[in-house]
Amino acid sequence: MQIVNDDQFKSTQSKYFSFRTRALNLVGRACGADSDHYLQLRRLAEGEEAANTKFFYACLGIAEAAQHDFDAGLLFDMKSLIAAELLGNFIQS
Repeated sequence: MQIVNDDQFKSTQSKYFSFRTRALNLVGRACGADSDHYLQLRRLAEGEEAANTKFFYACLGIAEAAQHDFDAGLLFDMKSLIAAELLGNFIQS
């Protein structure tokens, strides 16, 4: 069993916080603050054990899911779709 010293723990925790913060920012901007992806990341960031680095892989999985959905064109803003539909209907009439 390997024992982690204080400096190693602080470095790992710092990297985790950095990744989680960048993921929250990017996912919030790309997917929206009301998206499932962002809400899941936010839940991990605000939970009782938010500082626990064991959630790194959960954050990574959420970020990868967001990237997949973004790349596949599955993310959209319902308000924008409705506005575009209304504009299209207006132009056609």
